[in-house]
Amino acid sequence: MSGSPRQRETVSESGTGPSLHPIIDDPCVVVFDESIRRDLYERWLSDTVTVHTPTSCAEAKATTDETTAVALVRHELSAALRERIGDLLSARAPQSRVVFATTSHLPIYDTTPAAQAHLSEPVDRTQLRETVLQQARIAVYSVALAQYYQCTTHLTELRLDAAVDDRVREQLETTADALSTVVDGIGAKLTPEERHEVLDSIVDEDADDALETAGIGSKYRPQGCSRCDDARTGTDAFRDLGAYVWECKSCGAVYERSAAAHRRVAKR
Repeated sequence: MSGSPRQRETVSESGTGPSLHPIIDDPCVVVFDESIRRDLYERWLSDTVTVHTPTSCAEAKATTDETTAVALVRHELSAALRERIGDLLSARAPQSRVVFATTSHLPIYDTTPAAQAHLSEPVDRTQLRETVLQQARIAVYSVALAQYYQCTTHLTELRLDAAVDDRVREQLETTADALSTVVDGIGAKLTPEERHEVLDSIVDEDADDALETAGIGSKYRPQGCSRCDDARTGTDAFRDLGAYVWECKSCGAVYERSAAAHRRVAKR
């Protein structure tokens, strides 16, 4: 008799609630390695997270985005290639963490791109999984916590505005509760030092710029209002209420943009 299938371990603790952010919904690992270890690392990790193993620059660009939690980078790649990987991560996945691997038996700490964790030979399945998955948790926790603060801040503002539709507040409250569940679930698996590191990064002035680059802002802004057909676009047309909720400045229609349908949820 065959045993029951092993349940896939989760990194984000997001459960089955509303869509929150790409990295929370489906955190990914991108392996930058031209050796046979690339396929081995994918087998060791793929039961827990989505793993991408790009073999070209085009594939690297296509798979490195706001879902990227960890970049696993091989030291033996050329310095020029590693520098290009660093530029790619800075531009397309600033929220990601870097795990640096080397065939040397001694860790290499002066790395390009800069790494948060290091692996040196011999590396076994347990060590790789523990290191990569913990870094993935930190990446997801950082985004979830920043989103939670943003969402609750907007909620506080909206509760003081009697003109805001109750459904908008309810949507944000649901999102805040879901983010709180993620933050609490992952936070319990981090060390106090790791949690402090995340908090320090969020209060840093550069954190806001990094999150905007990661796609929290303009990517999810509606292209136009279906209710009033206002020709304006971007920040001129829509007000960011936080947690993927946008309000048309002309007619007050409110859009929730995290779900695939990008539906209009209420109107003022």
